[in-house]
Amino acid sequence: MTRLRPRRARGARAARAAAALALAALLAAPGAGFAAEAATSGAERAAPGADALALARAGRCEAALSGLAALREASPEGPAALLEAQCLLRLRRYAEAAPRLEAIVAREGAPAEASLHLAMARFHLGDVDGAEAALAGAAPLAERAEHRLYRGLVRLSRGDAAAAAPLLEGVSDGSAAPIASYWAGVAWLRAGDAARGRAALLRARALAPGSAWAEQAARVLADAAPAREAPWWIRLTSGYEYDDNVVLRAGDVPLAREISSQRDTRAMWRVEAGGEWLRREPWSAGAWLDYAGTSHDDLDALDVQLPTAGLWLDRRLDERTRLRLSYDFGWAFVDEASFLQSHGGTLSAIRGFGAWGTTQLFARLYAYDYHVDDADVADGSGGDLSVCPSRFALVCGVPGVDEASSRDRDGWGAAAGFLHRVALAKLRSELSLGYTYFDYDAEGEEQSYRAHELRAGTRTRLPLALELRAEGAWAYRPYDRAASVPEPFALFLNRQYPTSGRRRRDRVARVEVGLERRLADRVRIGILYSYLDSDSTHELFSYDRHIVGSYVTIGFGPGRWAR
Repeated sequence: MTRLRPRRARGARAARAAAALALAALLAAPGAGFAAEAATSGAERAAPGADALALARAGRCEAALSGLAALREASPEGPAALLEAQCLLRLRRYAEAAPRLEAIVAREGAPAEASLHLAMARFHLGDVDGAEAALAGAAPLAERAEHRLYRGLVRLSRGDAAAAAPLLEGVSDGSAAPIASYWAGVAWLRAGDAARGRAALLRARALAPGSAWAEQAARVLADAAPAREAPWWIRLTSGYEYDDNVVLRAGDVPLAREISSQRDTRAMWRVEAGGEWLRREPWSAGAWLDYAGTSHDDLDALDVQLPTAGLWLDRRLDERTRLRLSYDFGWAFVDEASFLQSHGGTLSAIRGFGAWGTTQLFARLYAYDYHVDDADVADGSGGDLSVCPSRFALVCGVPGVDEASSRDRDGWGAAAGFLHRVALAKLRSELSLGYTYFDYDAEGEEQSYRAHELRAGTRTRLPLALELRAEGAWAYRPYDRAASVPEPFALFLNRQYPTSGRRRRDRVARVEVGLERRLADRVRIGILYSYLDSDSTHELFSYDRHIVGSYVTIGFGPGRWAR
């Protein structure tokens, strides 16, 4: 027995339950099931159960059933038999309705309407083959909304979405229109026509606002892949920030002579642009460019410029699921000198779960190439704070350690994790929760690590067109080796500096809280507070940092606020 497949719309059971809601509306609507009234004989009018006919035609099936059963027994071929079967359908008692309708259809000269209702009962019982056969017997009613609806549902249950969609699309008025539009949207999405699918789902919402159909259509629209509606976007952001630890100073570690303070203010800017340049269902592809930079008021040696670029390729699997393959390249400059080049490739699977939100699973490979390396340090005599072998050496390190090689940060990394988002409509909020595992294999022995990161966030719409954003993350990063850098406050002229023998382990916490307001269709302003706390077994890597900034963003294109 063929059933509507559970993995696409709302599941086989849910699909039949959804269609049952429409069936009740269809049978209660003028011109549908209860409007096909046969002439009532004088004997039936005089019978004690005659009131049951009026009750049934008024839609009061619970009250009418016992009287209809009595009339059917008294006159098996009278109109009460069909009305009783229709009442059973409306009450979703399909197993009782089906044999009643089969008995009526078996009679000579049976009305085509009985075959149509038999098709409905069989479909809801999961007998798609039997439903299709009954629809063939109701061929004279082929232009009726109910007939087109169930023909479309039968095609859809057989996996022939391309044939189902036009049938369902043809039901444009009457009580069947909302459900037909909903299933037409589902069928178009399965057939690979996202534009028609969205249009049909939007129509279902408009035809029955506040109904179960509107709610289900909204869920499919929210889950439909690809979720991004915009083919292109441009965003320009500028801001001004105060940073209380630009140099990432640990505790009271002395600053270099050329640095007057660890604090500074700076201007920042960011230009983002991207667009989809290929859409051929079920494929789509696009590219993006990003250029960000800072200009410090005092510590201009720490000015950063970071251009990045990327490509993506999407493959839609169904109306809720898509795969994405992306590549990105970045090139960081510090004080206008090349500092780092990066390459990364990410494979993601994104799946919508209706009211339960959307989950993204991802795996990533990346490579870092640092263009600034540490220099080797002259070997010491072998004991902490012992005199260096060369009296001209400012400091010396542990004998036999090649610091330039051991601290080399170039390497390859892999990451895998998930990110789940769920909307809380009543709270006007969106919650997110994610986890990522990192495995970085650096050329320098002491720079390789395995790490775990947890993160959570929320976005909440407030009155006055405000949006509150809060995000937090915590990472645990155990390195493979102890660090060869000196302990703070342990540098003495012409002495071998001591190092920690403890394996380096970092615990990093980050919190961001921002408030944003839309001033106009293209303009947003916002403020952001960011706090970072790094706690390491090596004191040099233990520090905290506070940043406060204000920003203005101007967006262009239909996807200018896509995130």
